[in-house]
Amino acid sequence: MLYHLKRKFMKHSRSTEAADITTSPLSGELTHNIEMIEELYSASINKDFVVRDIHIKGMDSRAALFFYATAVDLDKVEQSIISPLLTEEGKDIRDIVSVEHISDVNDLLDVSEYIHQGYVIFLTEGSPNGLAFNVASYEHRGIEKAENEVLVKGPKEAFTESASVNLSLLRKRISNPHFIAEGMGVGVRSKSEATILYMNDLVDENVLNEVKKRIERIEVDSVRSIEMLEQFIEERTYSVYGKLKM
Repeated sequence: MLYHLKRKFMKHSRSTEAADITTSPLSGELTHNIEMIEELYSASINKDFVVRDIHIKGMDSRAALFFYATAVDLDKVEQSIISPLLTEEGKDIRDIVSVEHISDVNDLLDVSEYIHQGYVIFLTEGSPNGLAFNVASYEHRGIEKAENEVLVKGPKEAFTESASVNLSLLRKRISNPHFIAEGMGVGVRSKSEATILYMNDLVDENVLNEVKKRIERIEVDSVRSIEMLEQFIEERTYSVYGKLKM
């Protein structure tokens, strides 16, 4: 279940994404690279951003993988990348993994560009360079044109009942590390997950915190639809003119 937070833009101008992301080389220290990427992508709250710490058998070395779970083929990640790295012998990573397209990664800007294209970023201990494995698989099937908001020009894709599919659609459209998908549990007996979507460099923190507080205060057995969620967080529940836009 997705709840799209209406964003309030700050008054002062913001820098572009390219200016936000440094082009300085990656460090040879894996722990430093992990901390840097986790901070850039707000990994602690970004529900579909994955950081996988593994040990490579063939090189007897520590490594890390970074990717969006909603932008890649998870079966292919497990079978073609993770499993071979954990079990197979060999010194050349390109010979161990079974991925058609592999690119070099030299700095944080490369990391960002490839992650948003559905790649898995691979970094190892002691190396200032990494690799990007193409396993992109954005959601397409079962998507129909919108019936409530018809466009003469523009995309015809509409949201579905699946939160993961909807998030995949948004990841495909919004290629920015500041785009956050934060999950929150709703309901007492039957837990549902609501997802708050926002740009963390543009969102009004007061509005965001207030939305979170209202969701946390909901004490009902179950919240089964976005309409129910709207009623619980709306200031004036019985008002004819709602303040939330869906």
